[in-house]
Amino acid sequence: MTGALKTPDQEVEIPTSLIKIVTDVIAVAWQRLIQDYDNTDFCNFVEDEITEKLYTIIGEMDDDPTEELRGLAKLQSPVREGNIRNYNGDHIDKQPDLTWRPQKGLLGKVGNTTTAAIFVECKPVDKTHPIGSTYCKKGLVRFINGDYAWRVNRAIMVGYVRNLSKLPGVLEYALDAPEMKKLLGYSGSISSEKVTIENDGVWRTTHARKFRNLGNIQIEHLWLYTREPCENTTGRGSSL
Repeated sequence: MTGALKTPDQEVEIPTSLIKIVTDVIAVAWQRLIQDYDNTDFCNFVEDEITEKLYTIIGEMDDDPTEELRGLAKLQSPVREGNIRNYNGDHIDKQPDLTWRPQKGLLGKVGNTTTAAIFVECKPVDKTHPIGSTYCKKGLVRFINGDYAWRVNRAIMVGYVRNLSKLPGVLEYALDAPEMKKLLGYSGSISSEKVTIENDGVWRTTHARKFRNLGNIQIEHLWLYTREPCENTTGRGSSL
């Protein structure tokens, strides 16, 4: 084989219906997960432990012929921390927490299916993991700087909330800070989207990307809660 590996420059549009399937399956898996563990034990899990357990349950759902979320048939089995290059190939081992690729043909001809996917990044939300420094600067930013989802127009952030923080207030407060707004290309507005099958709120933000002349990226924010709060703290802006 000769020539360099190529990835098309055109942006791939992810339909709302596929985003909804992913947020629904994560929401259902979360409810099963928090019932499997004592709340105190769950509060002590680190981020990777939660994601791995969630991923395992999603895999069980994916193989269950009685699973009611039939929309899952439109997606390939998810991948956890699957290595992928960033937008310019400078880093070849970027690892989004969860990745779903639609079944062949659902997105039309995309040129390269490795980069045409629904990427999900997960972050804890609690006193030691503030919204600004953890959720935004270590999670959300990866969709803006070209680490993840750089060929698609939509992606998902999931928050493992272990305190009393609620959307949209604390996230809006963090994103409205001048430094954060510039870093994340935040449009300045956050909108409520259709709730998940488990009635979890989903909120959408829009961000400008500064590479490859691609358009804005829309991020769906799904925050998931323990059965009982692990701590009685909240992020700034909780009253908004």
